[in-house]
Amino acid sequence: MDNLPQIVDNCEIIDAEPEENKYELIEKEADNIDTEFEYARNNIVLVIEQAKVVAENSAQLALDTDSPRAVEVYSGLIKNLVDINKDLLTMRETRNNLLGKKAESKGTTNIKNAVFVGSTQELYEMMKGNKK
Repeated sequence: MDNLPQIVDNCEIIDAEPEENKYELIEKEADNIDTEFEYARNNIVLVIEQAKVVAENSAQLALDTDSPRAVEVYSGLIKNLVDINKDLLTMRETRNNLLGKKAESKGTTNIKNAVFVGSTQELYEMMKGNKK
């Protein structure tokens, strides 16, 4: 805890510049689900990117200070970051439901439980690749 002032002195303070008000655009196109989705998605992605930087700094602070409170704050930040990522996926699913789209499936499908109905001879032939 004695080296906390040194760590704080080494931190860089960045002034945040407010962005233009993009909500006005959404009010003009209130019926446009895609516009609202993109606005919300961009905000969530921005929060995720900023939280990743804060998480890295929090992790370093927790390691440097060995403070239980710093570790607690770091773990809470990680949990919130995971929740925000889940919200991003949920938001896409909600958008697709509103637009009547089915979820896009990419990649392979894993089958956990499969049932084969037939004789052992038929199964053996199928596994060899010789269909009757």
